[in-house]
Amino acid sequence: MSKFIITEGKGFQIVFDNGVVLSTQFGWGNYCGFADKQQAEGNYSVVDPEDYHESSTAEIAVFMSPDDRREWLTKEVAAAAGMEDPHDDVVGRLTPDEWVEWVNACASYKAPPMKLETNITVDEWEDEFNLKE
Repeated sequence: MSKFIITEGKGFQIVFDNGVVLSTQFGWGNYCGFADKQQAEGNYSVVDPEDYHESSTAEIAVFMSPDDRREWLTKEVAAAAGMEDPHDDVVGRLTPDEWVEWVNACASYKAPPMKLETNITVDEWEDEFNLKE
C-alpha cells in the first residue's frame, strides 16, 4: 500500500506499492541548501516544525521499510535505473528535477529474487520435502 509519511517536520517519506521507501529531507542537519544557508549564516537552531521553510535542494535515502532503515536500497535502486553510483546510502543536494528521477526509479524498482543460503545438498532437500518421484 502506498502512502506519505511526514518526518520530523523537515521532510517526508513516500512508500510505494513495491515496498520501496523514498525518504526526502530538507531541513537542519540534512545535505541540502536550507542547512547550507543556515550554517553559512551561523544559525544552528532547529526550525519550528510549524514554520514554512524552503530549500533549493534536498537529500534522499532509499530503504525497504519506514520502520527499519537498516535495509538500504539507495545503491541498488540507482543501479537498476541506470543512474550514477551514489557511493553512499544518503544522496545529498539533489535539485527537484534530480529528485523526480529518484521518484521514478523507486516506483519502478523490482527487487531481485531472494537467494536462500543453505548447507544442505539438493538430494537432502528433496528428501526433506518429499520431492523425489
